[in-house]
Amino acid sequence: MSGRRLVLTLAAAAALVTVLLGKGLVGGEPAPQWSASFEREGLGEWSWWRRPELGTGEIALARVEREGIPARDGDRVVRFSVSPAQRAEGRRHAKLYREWAVRPRQIGRRDDAGRALERLPGEGKDASGTYRASFFIPRGVRWDPRRWSNIMQFKLVWSEGGALASEPQWWVDLMGAEAWADPPRRPDGSPSRPGDPVLAISNWTERRADGGRITWQPRLIAPPVGRWFEISARVEQGRGVAWALDGETWYEGDGGDWPAGLVATPTHARDDFSGWIFGIGLYGGPGVLYADDASFTPPG
Repeated sequence: MSGRRLVLTLAAAAALVTVLLGKGLVGGEPAPQWSASFEREGLGEWSWWRRPELGTGEIALARVEREGIPARDGDRVVRFSVSPAQRAEGRRHAKLYREWAVRPRQIGRRDDAGRALERLPGEGKDASGTYRASFFIPRGVRWDPRRWSNIMQFKLVWSEGGALASEPQWWVDLMGAEAWADPPRRPDGSPSRPGDPVLAISNWTERRADGGRITWQPRLIAPPVGRWFEISARVEQGRGVAWALDGETWYEGDGGDWPAGLVATPTHARDDFSGWIFGIGLYGGPGVLYADDASFTPPG
């Protein structure tokens, strides 16, 4: 084979690998089935953002240069904020939802952009996969130890009395460090100070009929402040959720801790779910939080 032909063959092979990688067909995990980059106009990458109960705080697309924060990927991000005054008035919601239909009759439901809800991969009844979102906590925000803020969650949706009901299954709370008797150390190894952010993995374990309480300490972590970080959750339906911060495993919850995915739970024993929601935002306490690059990737 001549040198010129060899070069062309190698170039063609490299181009093919690039295409396959882009489609998630070779190497690593598959490409995301859904993603939100916030680079488009509006929040239409999500299913729900216009509902009054989701935006009683403030949700806004923002340019990083105007916010004075570093870019992660592109120049647009989403800004969630709840002021103390809004919190005092009960206006404590600033969040976005991506919902997938589970039962066939729910596929006809229209989201805030007028689109029919999509189904999960496969037969549409398995929520397994990796869910990701990146967050930026600005410096100078003092986080309230008495007011948790839910920043990432999974929710189950079902029909009840002719209406839709929902309940979070697993979620990430953000609170001030002094909420905990033994808060985790800051990323630089120094002791946490009052008002420093601490993240906690939570579920409804404390509502078990036997009165069992969760052991919090393994679920706590002090996130970086003043830089972007990624939270990922690998859901294995019926088995558990593995949580990671910047790719480092943080907490692995199993089915004995709390069910994961579209399965019956101690607080909702019927397997009659019509929807599955992945959400991010700032829900609960006052503060300011930025987010970027959310996605869902089904198992390979």
